[in-house]
Amino acid sequence: MALPIVHERAKTDVDEIAAWIAVDQFSATLRSYDAAEAAFNLPATFPGLGPEWEPRLVEFPGLRFWPIKGFRNYLVMYKTEGSTVEVLRALHGRRDVGRLFNQT
Repeated sequence: MALPIVHERAKTDVDEIAAWIAVDQFSATLRSYDAAEAAFNLPATFPGLGPEWEPRLVEFPGLRFWPIKGFRNYLVMYKTEGSTVEVLRALHGRRDVGRLFNQT
């Protein structure tokens, strides 16, 4: 299994998620980091895991998502090219993904 390429923005997203979770439940913060790391690695083991994001973003064809286990409102957004998996973002599912991707 090849390790995924995790973009800096995805790492920053996880830090922001952890900070948000810490406001209400500090003990869950460390679990959120572990769960995010596991979610980052899963598509590298099973490329193509998870549905494609709708609506399709022209700039990111084949963008897929997968929930972070235990934090189901948060999604790992990734794409695959051949055997390479790139983790682009980790976002709350209700965020405007199209707008956020246009800012990166």
